[in-house]
Amino acid sequence: MAKYNGTNGAVKIGATSVGEINKWEFSREVSPVMGREFGAALETAAAGVAKCTGTISGFYDPNDSGGQDAIVAGATVALDLYLDGTASSDDYHQFTAVLITNTSVSVENDNYVTFTASFHANALPTLETVA
Repeated sequence: MAKYNGTNGAVKIGATSVGEINKWEFSREVSPVMGREFGAALETAAAGVAKCTGTISGFYDPNDSGGQDAIVAGATVALDLYLDGTASSDDYHQFTAVLITNTSVSVENDNYVTFTASFHANALPTLETVA
């Protein structure tokens, strides 16, 4: 089983690297469809609608052309989340289209300015390997 060191994780919007990222995450979820027959003592569950959401965060860089400046609430983008680098044979999760649902910038005394963006995927990601 492969083990990854997140130190070299990366994010790309299309073919452009997003700078200053220090965390990304996503989750897949299925809403159950519940049902029970007349007289049944136990409710049963079946897989319902799936969804995939996530966040990207890092140090704010308004001059990251094509990277952070492409992450705008309401934009739909292609998103690649790299596990341990972008070199040949490195693995990444590929999203063909995600809707950026929220962006925020945070300023705190004695700390770097940070940004966070939330997204909702329009399809489940595929695990790919850099050629």
